[in-house]
Order: sequence, then structure tokens, then C-alpha cells
Amino acid sequence: MKYIANSISAFALFIAISICCYSQTFELHNGDVIDKIVAVVGNEIILQSDIDAYILSQMMNNDKINYNDKEMRRTLLLSFIEEKILIVKALEDTITVSDELVDERMNMMIQQLIQVYGSVDRIEAIYKKTLNRLKTEAREDVKKRLIAQQLENKKFGNIDVTQSEISEFYNKYLDSLPIIPELVEIYHIVKYIEPDSTDKLNTIAFAKSIRDSIIKGGDFADFAKRYSNDAGSAADGGDLGWVEKGKFVSEFERAAIGLQPNEISMPIESPFGYHVIKLIAKNKDSINASHILFKLVQSDDNIEKARNTLDSIRTIALASGNFAELAASLSDEKETKGFGGLIGKTPLEQMPPLFSVAKELKDGEISTPIPYSPDPTKQGFHIVLRKRTIPEHKANITDDYDYLKETTTKFKMADERKKWVEQLKGEIYWELFD
Repeated sequence: MKYIANSISAFALFIAISICCYSQTFELHNGDVIDKIVAVVGNEIILQSDIDAYILSQMMNNDKINYNDKEMRRTLLLSFIEEKILIVKALEDTITVSDELVDERMNMMIQQLIQVYGSVDRIEAIYKKTLNRLKTEAREDVKKRLIAQQLENKKFGNIDVTQSEISEFYNKYLDSLPIIPELVEIYHIVKYIEPDSTDKLNTIAFAKSIRDSIIKGGDFADFAKRYSNDAGSAADGGDLGWVEKGKFVSEFERAAIGLQPNEISMPIESPFGYHVIKLIAKNKDSINASHILFKLVQSDDNIEKARNTLDSIRTIALASGNFAELAASLSDEKETKGFGGLIGKTPLEQMPPLFSVAKELKDGEISTPIPYSPDPTKQGFHIVLRKRTIPEHKANITDDYDYLKETTTKFKMADERKKWVEQLKGEIYWELFD
């Protein structure tokens, strides 16, 4: 597992939305909107605005970045070309990703933006767009990045390193290995709040009552502003604008396409809850719709059930000391249960907000159940174990074998990837315009 609980893909998606949205909102100093093709890769283009948008987004967090650094721009452009080559290759190989995966990464991206900027209102003020529009406009770029990532996973996902390769790497880079900061090893067990049939029926009944009121003459936009749980579109009266087909979750899109202009759907279920959809217009490529989102109302009984279940698991874990075994068999989070609930070894100052309770624990202590929501579609609780504190030390092959194995693997993958991309450059059309 990683020493720092960080997600490279989440960072890439954060950059994706920055590029997508900044390139549409920032202007050059002379007032002319940036719009110049600097490279073409297959049917993909790279705009000057892509480069400028990335740099502008980074300047917000680092005042030492020079907007006019030609070397950095050139390096960044070549990196963008490589990414586009992988996207073109992935499309040629008909690599696909599910709507669920795109939604999951989009939610992760939004959560990261909230962590960076502090609130949804701040995000919307900076990007000058509603959160829903940001998500819609960035969705296709996110999807392309994901299919490129899937292609790389398919190509390099099974790369492994031997013990001798790790030892060779360690001896070769011994002098330049980093000082590992003080780390805290943490684990958790998750229980999501599972809505029962009553919760669903109550939510559907409420959604139907709102629809009935609209059908009887109520103003859709007014009801969306008052009742929609989609903060991004509620302020716009539920208006989602024109959106290309393929960008909505499949359940929503199927329902919207099946409507006639001004027709209002019955409640439609999606991973986000239930939608009442009004179709404004549609053509062969796009949909213009509004919606009212009704998230599942969690009953007090189901909330307490999840909390009490974790309380019981905590009691067993404290008595038995078998936290990892309990996580592997009882946790609802599939991403971590296979590792016995291991989150990673993380410096306290870099502790993700979802696990900040670990700062208050002593080694060996387990938190009481606390709210846990990794994305807007999942609500629940978790208990966190602060297993041990590892003092600051020079990376060594005895204490940091997992770190060295991961780092050696990354080096090997990077080397193989470099060779492969160079090969693709000879197979896929690309052109750089200086």
C-alpha cells in the first residue's frame, strides 16, 4: 500500500476539470480568448488554451510558476501529446468504461475540488459555472482519460518485480532514497446505510407528489429550486442545458431520450437517487433537459442499524485484536476490505479529512463509529484503527520493503511505458505546430 493516501487518477481528473473549465473562462492579457491548435493527434486536438489553462490552474496554488516559461510549456505539450496518443490507441482498441466508473471518478474529482476550494459556492464562483455544468462539461474529457488509463492497466497492470530487481533498485538508488517521514498506519471498517423498501417507497411517493403538483400547473423550475437535492442545477431551476448523448448516467439518459418535448417523467432511479425529468428538446446528438433530484431519505432506524452494527464490530475487535480479519469479512467497502481494511501509512499532516479522527487516537485505539461518505451516492459510518506510529527514518529494505517494491515497479512500468509510447508515435498520426 502507499505511504501517502493519495490518488494519482484523482489528481489527473482534477486537472481535467481545470483544463476543461479554465480554457473556457480565462482570457489572455490582451483580452483575446485563447483558441489556437498547437498539436493534432489522430482526431484529437490540443489547444493553446489547454496548456494555458493548466498553467493558470497551477499558478493559483504556486506563485513561483512562470506563465511564460517556454521550457515548461514545451514539456507540458509533449506530455499532452503522449496522453492523446494513448486516448487514440484506446479508442482504436475499443476500450470502454462504464458509466458507473465515470460517475465514481467524477464524484472523486468534485470532492477533491471541494477540499481545495472549501465549498461548492467557492468552486462555482471561481469557475463561473454551476457545479452541475462543470461536471457535464468535464465528463467527456474524464471518460477519455479513463479509457486511456484502462488501456495502460491492460498493458502494464500485470507487471511485477522480483526480489532481486528490488534489491538491485535499492542498491542503485541507495544514496538518493528519501527520508520517510513519521507515518501513521491506519485501517478502517465501513458500514453503509442501506435503505429499506420503506425508505424507497417514501422517496418515490414524495417525488410523485411533486410531479403531480407540476402536472396540475405548477412551475417545474420553481419546484426544482425548492426541492431538488442537486445543488448544482437547483439554482438554475433544474436546467441541465444541452448535453451530448453519452454524458449522463445510463438510467437518466434512457429516460430523457424516451420523453417528448415538455413531457415530464415519472420518478427514475439512478445511483444518485430518483429523478423527475422534463425534456426541453432533443436531437440526434444531444439532449436539453431539466430535472429534480430526490436523494433517498435515510430512516433513523437504518442509520442506527449501521451505527450499532459497527459498535458491535468495534467491541469484538477490541476484545480479539483481529481488526484486519473483521474488516476482510464484514466491511462494506470492497476497495479496502481485501487488504484487511488497510488505508495506508500516512504522515499525520497529510491525513485525508475522511480519516482525520486518527490524529486524535493513540496507537492501538479504535474510534467510535463516525460518518463516512466517500462520494455523494454512499452514506454510512466507519470505525478507524490507528495501528502504529512509524518514526522518521531513511528508507531501507527491511522496514520499507512494500514501498521499495512499489517504487521499483513504478520505475519498471515507466520504462516499459516510455518504450511503448515511442512505438505508438511511429504508428499513430500526430503533428506539432510550432
